[in-house]
Amino acid sequence: MAEIPTFQEQALIDADKDGTLSEDELNAYADKITPQFLANLQLSVNNQPLTLRAESKEITTLPGAGNLPTLRIKWNLIADLPNKNAVNQVVFENKNYNERLGWNEIVVNRTSGIGIFDSTAFGSGITDELKSYPQETLNAPLTERTAEFSFTTGAVPENAKILQNRDGHTTAAVQTDRLAELIAVPEVTPSIILLGLLLAFGLGAMHAMSPGHGKAVVGAYLVGSKGTPKQAAFLGLTVTITHTLGVFALGLITLFASNYILPERLIPFLSFISGLLVLYIGLTMFKSRLFAVLGWETAGHHHGHEHSHGEHEHHSHSHDENSHSHDNLTHTHDGHTHTHLPPEDISWKSLLALGISGGLLPCPSALVLMLSAISLNRVGYG
Repeated sequence: MAEIPTFQEQALIDADKDGTLSEDELNAYADKITPQFLANLQLSVNNQPLTLRAESKEITTLPGAGNLPTLRIKWNLIADLPNKNAVNQVVFENKNYNERLGWNEIVVNRTSGIGIFDSTAFGSGITDELKSYPQETLNAPLTERTAEFSFTTGAVPENAKILQNRDGHTTAAVQTDRLAELIAVPEVTPSIILLGLLLAFGLGAMHAMSPGHGKAVVGAYLVGSKGTPKQAAFLGLTVTITHTLGVFALGLITLFASNYILPERLIPFLSFISGLLVLYIGLTMFKSRLFAVLGWETAGHHHGHEHSHGEHEHHSHSHDENSHSHDNLTHTHDGHTHTHLPPEDISWKSLLALGISGGLLPCPSALVLMLSAISLNRVGYG
């Protein structure tokens, strides 16, 4: 389990509520969840279901970001194999934590004297048993929950596909969060606070420059609408405030409502809302452009009092001086009206919607930082 789910489970593991997870508490927790975990593992050989049982288990905590622990449980499971055929087909499915997002990887290990073939799973992993993860796939974790393969103690059939290894992935150790590590310093001094603020500002600026947050959409909108520096500043401030409030909201859900709402299940919903806001802005701009092409301008109305006294032809004249507009940049020359105003596609309402869409998705690193501060009773500093 990563930092956030481990933080949520900590209340169940820490039976004496002393803030630490002892070996006895960890083993008791493992004993408690093992029966349900095994019940959610389905294994069959030649269409005959097998019953898995735990031969041994090992539960440990490893340090994660922000000095928050991560939980690792390893089971050695066995099952009684029925009378096997010359060629045997195995079907496996893992139904544990189906409702949660995370990395699910299945590896079929080779065994001496047994030939494995026609496997939907690979014979090697890319995470070293979930200890390190490839950087290029962190945003799209593996979701391997089922596997099928065949095995034989004799010769592998001629047309069978031998068990393959994974290729093309590089793994890296879990990166430490330097900012989160400042939360766990032995003593919070003024110099540490200043260093933390400077580091937070710098990392926040780098984070803002990294891919994401709809910056391409935001930039295209401002350029296409001839936005002003004031409007750009307002847009950036809106993204920042929304991004921060999103972290606080998700943190409160993690602390108090995770039994009812899984925080990671909110992310797709928030992405959908963000997309709707961008769609709304796009439709608004399309309508504005369409009205302009069709001559159905709704902004900046103007009218003239041109008239003539037809009964005296030599007195026929136009009162162009009475031709006027309700803005200073729209005027008439010889009956031809035009404006020097920039396109009016941009609006504060659209800027607000775009800013909210860009900052709506909270940053997981910031959430880990906040939970770390809470666990260490340094909420104000965090």
